[in-house]
Amino acid sequence: MGTSKYKRSRGILTFLLSTAVAVAAGLPSQLLAESNPERVAVKFPKTEDRGATSVTVGGGSRGGNEACELAQNKMPLMALMPTSNPERVETTIDPNPTIYVYVPKITDEATTVEGEFLIAEEQGKIVYLAELELPGNNSGIYKLNIPKNAALEIGQDYLWQFAIYCNQADPEQDAFVEGWLRRMQLSPELNRKLEKAEPEQHAQIYADELIWHETLKLTEQLRRSEPGEWQELLISVEHLQEIASEPLLECSAQPSPNDAAVNDAEKLICGQS
Repeated sequence: MGTSKYKRSRGILTFLLSTAVAVAAGLPSQLLAESNPERVAVKFPKTEDRGATSVTVGGGSRGGNEACELAQNKMPLMALMPTSNPERVETTIDPNPTIYVYVPKITDEATTVEGEFLIAEEQGKIVYLAELELPGNNSGIYKLNIPKNAALEIGQDYLWQFAIYCNQADPEQDAFVEGWLRRMQLSPELNRKLEKAEPEQHAQIYADELIWHETLKLTEQLRRSEPGEWQELLISVEHLQEIASEPLLECSAQPSPNDAAVNDAEKLICGQS
């Protein structure tokens, strides 16, 4: 994908890829823990590096931009991950997983805030890029679905990043969070566990195997019928406790114009509950 149009993506990737080392470290060993079929509330086992995930901004002043004061919020821009270490690789078996990001209230005015969401290979090639529009006066947990045309390959590491444009003239002042993903193949043993279990037990089975993305997505799918399950899961991860009751918000892709190039960024409108 060409990057000449997307100056922010190029700069952010340069920074992140230059600081990412040994991303394979911290991958969970698979199929060691037995699930507890009698457990009702989904809980994720403790991992290292607990504590609040801090917002990352570029150096220098904020340029007097009053529409983006993330650093002054009680709760920062935050990725829903079980650890605050952005270089830890979280695993998934889904070729098109969902990323969840908490965005605090940015402004009291009913204004639209812009940003971007991207997926990139470990070597820096962008495989998916979306421009975002979201309400600046709402806080909530945003769902970002990786589309089918950007499916993750088994065994490869991918960087994902969610950024808010704080100063249109200076990308160095953007606020962003990021994480690493590796798609795994479903092992025969784990597959047998899932086949023997009831559907409502699947999330805890994934949690016991430290597979975060399936744990989170399956629990989120039960949120309307079993809202307590979602809150229990987030409460079980210390730095996510304070956002357990935040609303879950959707991001929907706008139809592409007929003359759109194959590599053009997708447009996501976010904020629907």
